[in-house]
Amino acid sequence: MSKQNSKSPSAAQLEILNILINSQEPLSAAEVWAAVSEARELSRATVSTQLDRMEKAGWVHREGDGRAARYAAVRSAEEAKLGIAKSFLGRFFDSKLSNLVLSLVDQEVDSAELARLRKILDDAEARQREDQP
Repeated sequence: MSKQNSKSPSAAQLEILNILINSQEPLSAAEVWAAVSEARELSRATVSTQLDRMEKAGWVHREGDGRAARYAAVRSAEEAKLGIAKSFLGRFFDSKLSNLVLSLVDQEVDSAELARLRKILDDAEARQREDQP
């Protein structure tokens, strides 16, 4: 699998990716671990393993080796979230957005939320019309 087509990151990896995206400069594994530890309990070794996996998948870039290694995000959080959403949609809703929406709309939905959904769909339809020759 090429780095550009790698699978979406896990929730923990997305958290790490957000830390790296929000940093002004590349971070060491220890710095990433310290930031992650503020929100969740993970071992330093787990953070290092996740960073290695993310590098192999093309989500982060590593500069240097060993404890001197520093990591920077290669992809945006939006791209990661889109990958997660597509993976979720494929696994649970047969890759059909309508199946997901139907499962949610069967719940009690207020009129304001329905209006937001209509606007999203209207905007998407307008963009499709603009893109057609």
